[in-house]
Amino acid sequence: MHPFSLRLPYTAKLDTTINPGQSLIVRGQPTGDRFDINLESGPTDTADIIFHMSCRLKEKEYVLNTKENGQWGKEERHKLHLAKGTPFAIRVRCHESKFELFVDGKEVAEYKYRTPLHSVNYVNVKGELTLNSVGWEGNYYSIPLRVGIPGNFGKGRKLFLTFIPEDDFSVNFMIGEDVAFHFNPRISKKAVVNNTKMNGVWGSEERPKQFPFEKKKSIDLLIVCEEQIFGVYINGESYCTYTHRTDPSKISQLSIEGKMELQVVNFE
Repeated sequence: MHPFSLRLPYTAKLDTTINPGQSLIVRGQPTGDRFDINLESGPTDTADIIFHMSCRLKEKEYVLNTKENGQWGKEERHKLHLAKGTPFAIRVRCHESKFELFVDGKEVAEYKYRTPLHSVNYVNVKGELTLNSVGWEGNYYSIPLRVGIPGNFGKGRKLFLTFIPEDDFSVNFMIGEDVAFHFNPRISKKAVVNNTKMNGVWGSEERPKQFPFEKKKSIDLLIVCEEQIFGVYINGESYCTYTHRTDPSKISQLSIEGKMELQVVNFE
């Protein structure tokens, strides 16, 4: 059970204009037959609703729509797989011309803009649910990506990534051109390969037994540097560990290669 909940109906004004690449993340649990997520132009009932997502458990459908100048447009309906009391995470991903919708990491629908994205000024969530969190995250990132790590990646440091795999990819913690930790999910072979490359030579591979990755299914990846190991967590669950083969405090860069839609990169 989540430790706290937000008061309903929930209304929040955006600090800045939404940009393509950003995602709205709503987490909670249904308590009845219907709840709505709205992106609105203003805080009143007369405001335009740029994006309306109505989750109707009794009808087993998501209803998507737009309300402009007091008039609702044509509904778009998609199959719903939510259950009362079961936690969910809904992600509304903004693009240049459409919203992309994910529920518990799985893409469920696309919705083309009927009103410009910059018209959105408020988020509103209401209905029969326990609302645990509402937040924004993400950007557009080009792959391959190579970025410096503030400080280093020694004990206690964390990397958090959110992305949608499209094919094989790798996450690499770099010491110059050496790779202290190579995390390489191979969707084509349904295998994950962990390794280290020092002085241009790869070491012995380690392959976790489980393979939790799927094409087009959103992933939250957390990698934590502990005293003896890297701990890898996927969607909040412990996945594997990798024992240090070199001093992680010397890691200075992150490299990401392969085929994915990368949404969030965050160091702690």
